[in-house]
Order: sequence, then structure tokens, then C-alpha cells
Amino acid sequence: MSNSSRWIIFANVGWGIVLFLFLTMPMDVWADAWADPTPALITISLQAQPTSRQDFRFRGDLGDFRLDQAEPDDGDSITQTLIFTVSPGVYQITEETPITWHLGQISCSLAEQAQIQLVTGTATLTLEEGQQMHCIFINQRGVSIRTRSYHDRNGDRDHTLAEGYQSDWTITLYRNLNIVLGSQAANSYGKANFNYLLPGEYTLCQQIQESWDNSHPGLVDAAYGVPCYTFTLQPGELTTLWFGNQQSGDPAPESPPTSPRAIHIVQGADVAEDDSGYDEWEFVDSDMNQDDRGPTIFMPLVYNH
Repeated sequence: MSNSSRWIIFANVGWGIVLFLFLTMPMDVWADAWADPTPALITISLQAQPTSRQDFRFRGDLGDFRLDQAEPDDGDSITQTLIFTVSPGVYQITEETPITWHLGQISCSLAEQAQIQLVTGTATLTLEEGQQMHCIFINQRGVSIRTRSYHDRNGDRDHTLAEGYQSDWTITLYRNLNIVLGSQAANSYGKANFNYLLPGEYTLCQQIQESWDNSHPGLVDAAYGVPCYTFTLQPGELTTLWFGNQQSGDPAPESPPTSPRAIHIVQGADVAEDDSGYDEWEFVDSDMNQDDRGPTIFMPLVYNH
């Protein structure tokens, strides 16, 4: 028998059955059949909105690793993309999202072979021999909403040095109609803040106290029956909203409302450190204890470990 042919005989004497299968196959084909399968490639990339120095942690069947947006350059060796050479099979990758961020999307090529669980930040990937799959984890930094309640003594809808803050006024935040996300009472500086929320549209309202009238914004929202602001925040943005109130004897406010402070939106500060939001990290809102009398100053956020 030549080297290019082989006889394989399977016999089961106990059952009294003998099966013969004749195979003729070149030796190079046999060699290919017994060779290791062609590896697959998994590429994992990060996208941060807005760009940030934040390091994002991953774990799973590819091991533990970190990814970091290329810009701004924070001087470390962590890259925005990693490529893994793997055997065909099933692989699970999970992002551990920092508390100041929200995982908005996991987008994979070969989408039909990727099972995405956005709530847990997990992608389960099934790859066959020689396949290549690229997954992008898209993160959005949370948005922040700051509020100020004050006594609008002169009716100009603009807080001045002589006008005091109003504490214990209730501020309620809604997302979509009548879905309450939170409610706070203003502190001694007239402040009630909501930090690192999902980007999107919000409505913020103030509950008017007895014997007071609202002058700023000065309009009652028909859906809520109290003065409100409705606005949209993109990833990482911050807005400061003012509620001015008057009582009997105060000058009537200007009409219609023209205050430039009605809705003021800026890009919030980036995280202070690469690993903010991990390892029992605690957010401290330093704005809550800042006196805003005089020019408006946007203080950077402070982070404690």
C-alpha cells in the first residue's frame, strides 16, 4: 500500500459486526486535519465621551486588563485598543464601569456572534476558526445638575450680594413625565445638586412654599403645576439652575423673564485621577459648601479615596 493511501478497519467482534471503510487521502490533507486550528482574533477598544484620562478596567476570559482613551495623553502606557489571539471558542469580557460613568453601548462586528448584556457590561463572543471580531465599549461620563434657591428681593431674576439663599426648599428631578429620579431640600447655601446622571433630557422643579411666589424662572410648568426647567445634557455636561422667589412687598419681577442664568450649560471637569471611581472611591461634591455670592465661579469637582 502506497504512502498516499490508508486502510482503516473498525471491528466490533462482540457484536458480530465488522465494518470496513476505505479511505484514500493524500498525506498532506491528513496533516492539515490533525494540525492546530487557525487562531481567531479579538480586538477590544474603548471610546470615552467626552475624551478623558480615565482608565477603564476589564476582566473575563481574556484576563484582567485596562484601556485608556488616547487623548488627552496622561503619560501612562495603557492603550485604547488591545488585540488578543485566541483559539476558536466562547469568550466573555466584562467592563467594570467607574461610578462616574455610564456604559452606553457595546458594539461588535460579527454582531450575530456577540451576546451583549449592557446592564452588567458583559460581551459573550463566539468565534470560529480564523475569524476576527472587534468590540468597542462606549462610555459616557455622567451629567451633573446644580440648583440654587434664593430670595429675589428686587425682582430682577438674578441673584445679588444682598439677596439671601433659601434653605429647605424642595427640588425634584424628573426623567420623562412623572418619573421621579430624586428629591432634595436645599441646604444653607440654597443648593441641591444631582451628580453623574445618565445623559439625556430632564425636568427639574421647585415646590413653592406657602406665602411665596416664584420669579425665576417665573413660569409654571403646565404638566407639573410648579416652576420647572426642562433641558437636555450631553455626556459630561453640567448645568446650574436658579430658582428665585418673592414674598409680599417685594418689587414685581420684570416681564417676560429674561435672565441669562435660566439655563447655563458647560462641560464639566474631567476626573482628577486615572482610577477615579474604583476601589471604594468616594465622590465629594465640594460645590455644596461654596458661597456663590458675587460672580459665578465653577469650582472643579474634588475626589477622595
